[in-house]
Amino acid sequence: MKQVLSFILFLFAFNSQAITFTGHIFDMETKTPIEYAKLSVFVKGTSDIYSATSDSNGFYSISVPDTWIEAEYGMRLEHGLYYLVNGIVLVKNEAIRDFYMKRKEIEALEDTLVEKTVEEALMPTSNIVFLIDVSKSMNEEHKIEILKIAMKKLASLLRDSDKLSIVTYSTDAQIYLKTTTGAQLERINEAIDALKCNGITMSGLGLELAFHVAKKNYIKGQNNKVILNTDGIFTSTQSKQYKTMEKLIEKMRSKKIALTVFSYGDLMPKTKDNLRKMSVLGGGTYAHIENKEMAIEEVVDEAKNLGVFDK
Repeated sequence: MKQVLSFILFLFAFNSQAITFTGHIFDMETKTPIEYAKLSVFVKGTSDIYSATSDSNGFYSISVPDTWIEAEYGMRLEHGLYYLVNGIVLVKNEAIRDFYMKRKEIEALEDTLVEKTVEEALMPTSNIVFLIDVSKSMNEEHKIEILKIAMKKLASLLRDSDKLSIVTYSTDAQIYLKTTTGAQLERINEAIDALKCNGITMSGLGLELAFHVAKKNYIKGQNNKVILNTDGIFTSTQSKQYKTMEKLIEKMRSKKIALTVFSYGDLMPKTKDNLRKMSVLGGGTYAHIENKEMAIEEVVDEAKNLGVFDK
């Protein structure tokens, strides 16, 4: 009887898959790919909405529940530099749907440019070190790709006075991108695109190195922060290693270098609690990232937020 029940549950799980369709979003005139275009599919008159954001190749992948039958649904395509597109889309599994957007005229861009200027003005000068778990598991469920999109959005807002560094860790730790200013956007984006995940998670590796980089590039009275991104158990709060890290985090906080933690994937509540404790200890924030939109929002917010050091 147990075997029959297990088989039925397996069939149910196998058939309860989302409908996924993919495609690219292009500039109508130049036919070049558009990055950060947001595609939303929704059921009119309800709160059911699913969104995806295009990458540097204009590629998107959007999934809706299998409870949605193959049919036409409302669709909205938006990007700050392009005119809004509203229409309908046929939801069909494994279909390829390409979209084209018309770029706004210079006059129409003025409001967008003003909005960006305001967003930049809200940001303190930043010295940000991304500490990234590049273990093999970060490849699953597009976790590393979601982080890449958020990092590139942040990079687009950096100014010449801002500093960005990347430290990676898995079986070892290394400075992946040496401290780079916002004036070197192309170099930053190339480094982000080239990020690859392999190896196993070695808890605790990289934190000391990331703080060392942040301390070396410290900007007095501004936003000095290490942002840890992981999908694994960083370390147990009961371990000797954690006690050592705890002292390091407290020491860096006393020097006004904050620690923010973002987690990804299916983590146990206890693991999330441990990561949250680290961020509280470090005077930063904690968030569990579930999608691209949330990643962009949280990462960009960290560039604006001085945390406990805000006056």
